[in-house]
Amino acid sequence: MTLSPTGSGIIIASADDEKHHGALHLELFSLNGHPLTRVRLGHSALSGLICSSDGELVVSSEGKTLVVRSLHDLRELHRYTMREQVLTFSLGTKDQHAFATTVDGGLYILANPLVNLQVLERLAVELLNL
Repeated sequence: MTLSPTGSGIIIASADDEKHHGALHLELFSLNGHPLTRVRLGHSALSGLICSSDGELVVSSEGKTLVVRSLHDLRELHRYTMREQVLTFSLGTKDQHAFATTVDGGLYILANPLVNLQVLERLAVELLNL
């Protein structure tokens, strides 16, 4: 379970019972407990769930994959596949980077290309205004 830092929702990971073969789901609830949406994840091991600091994104670790979803509808935006299963992950300051460790001792550092482009654009504007 994770709570959006902005209070826009609560995300819960749940599993179906055995008659449905134990498929995992992510469920989004409003703060007062009303279900908003549900997404089936399949049978991958879910080892982590984090909301971005702005409350716009939720990142999950699903087996060998980090998945970035929109917090408002749980729609998948990006998928990053690692060589081995992800053990732990975290988001850096201002959500510009994600750090993931894998079972083989690997460390992955993923940069947000949109943020990096915004930084470059801001620098270019400042240089042009000199």
